[in-house]
Amino acid sequence: MQKKSIAFHLLSLKKPAFLLLLLLGITTLTFAQVRTLTGTVSTSDSGETLPGATILVKGTATGTVTDLDGKYTLQVPQGPLTLVFSYIGYEAVEISVVDQAVVDAILTPLSISLDEVVVIGYGTIRKSDLTGSVASVKADDIVKITSSNPVQSLQGRVSGVQVTSTTGTPGASVLKISRRRKK
Repeated sequence: MQKKSIAFHLLSLKKPAFLLLLLLGITTLTFAQVRTLTGTVSTSDSGETLPGATILVKGTATGTVTDLDGKYTLQVPQGPLTLVFSYIGYEAVEISVVDQAVVDAILTPLSISLDEVVVIGYGTIRKSDLTGSVASVKADDIVKITSSNPVQSLQGRVSGVQVTSTTGTPGASVLKISRRRKK
């Protein structure tokens, strides 16, 4: 059998090391394709910052939410993109971003008044689009009634609503709210 030289062994060790370095280089280049955007979201009327505003990269699922100071940090891919800023009660704003690192947004309040919006059990709709009946109970009316549970205060205040305890224990917190149905 032929003896293998030391040089042959060194070359065979260099191949895996070279492949490892090549793999690390490609990984580094891949991570270099991402950049960080920061900024603040505020209102146009008072200039206050908006905590909990949503920032999304348009056409993707990449996004974030502002912190208590209205500030955000977002990892985005390199290249031009559009950010969509939104907040409840404010008009959404789209801002094109090319190479900026800081993108601030100013949102304007929606022009509809709260009298035109009705909150229902499964969403919100405009009052003009509502079909069916709506009943409301003011907080002052609930406070006037002596009850161990605020939900029980609805009994007799809203037409067709029945509040019953699901256990026989006095003061039990498990209640069932039923509305009258047509037969």
